[in-house]
Amino acid sequence: MAELDKLMLKIESLRENLNRIIKEEKDLKHPDVLKASKKLDKILNKYQKLLQDMIELDDKNS
Repeated sequence: MAELDKLMLKIESLRENLNRIIKEEKDLKHPDVLKASKKLDKILNKYQKLLQDMIELDDKNS
């Protein structure tokens, strides 16, 4: 669970950063917005993969 917790904290931090950049730039196509969005997407995908792996492992052990 520790890894999930770390990812959740990272996700929240990246989300806050993305929102801050959007407010500053006011343009969803701004390179900084796109960069921050891609970074958040990458961590969200990692989080989803970890959850899926945990579910599959739990199913095998049931």
